[in-house]
Amino acid sequence: MKYSWIGLLACSAGLLGLWSCGGGGTTANVDKIDEFKVVQVVKSAEKDYMCEGALFADSLNVYSKVNVAIEWPEQMGGYDIKALQDSLIARTFLNPKRTLEESILASLDNPQGGDTYKMIPVDSIPEMSKSMVLYHGTIVSAVAFSPRFIVYQIMSSVYEGGAHGLTVSQFLNFDFASGRVIDFDSAFKPGSAEALLKAVKDKLVADNGVSSMEELASKGFFTDQIYLSKNFYLQGYDVVFHYHPYDIAPYSTGAVDVRVPFYVISDYLSPDVIKILSEDSF
Repeated sequence: MKYSWIGLLACSAGLLGLWSCGGGGTTANVDKIDEFKVVQVVKSAEKDYMCEGALFADSLNVYSKVNVAIEWPEQMGGYDIKALQDSLIARTFLNPKRTLEESILASLDNPQGGDTYKMIPVDSIPEMSKSMVLYHGTIVSAVAFSPRFIVYQIMSSVYEGGAHGLTVSQFLNFDFASGRVIDFDSAFKPGSAEALLKAVKDKLVADNGVSSMEELASKGFFTDQIYLSKNFYLQGYDVVFHYHPYDIAPYSTGAVDVRVPFYVISDYLSPDVIKILSEDSF
């Protein structure tokens, strides 16, 4: 877990790199290549603590680790992305500060277990077999991109000492042209919730190879508590509704992403989102 954010950020940086020099692929009939310059910097920090006086199983000292890694946008074509930067800070940190750097450093002072134990900063944590390690990690990375919009995943992983940790994600969709975050209310027409929920349920049934909600329940899904998630992201020609572990299925199922093609729910999408998904999206 300590090093997992490196690979995730490298993958997302590679995704953006595909588009940093052009708006798309070339064909024999194309005589012009558009350029969309992308500049991002990975900013990261971590801090280790010992939980003074705490013991696990009467013998292991308890420690706590905090780390943050953010794929930070500095340039996206020629667009003004101040609103994107401000939104990333506001959504990533519980107590955001004026700048990203200040926000990162402040977050390191709030380790998991800090409300229970006295925390003593340490240079490093002993190997896992000789310690119990609480954990709070945050990874922010771009997961979808086109010359019209970008999507960031804000992923938070927490381990409090139980049987397992928990990872949850929220998504931030940003429209370059308008300079605005695309939230649920701006993406979907008023009064469309019932139709959207039906589309989500239909896709869940199809994705799991069953023909009814009763059969879906036999797969372990909590069919009586499936709801319309407002945590969504745009990717390619799909609208993806995201559910955390335990939301609509057991922990063992993990997070659930329900990918609904935009044409299936086009009657319920706002004109701006239809335009984004039907023009130059990949």
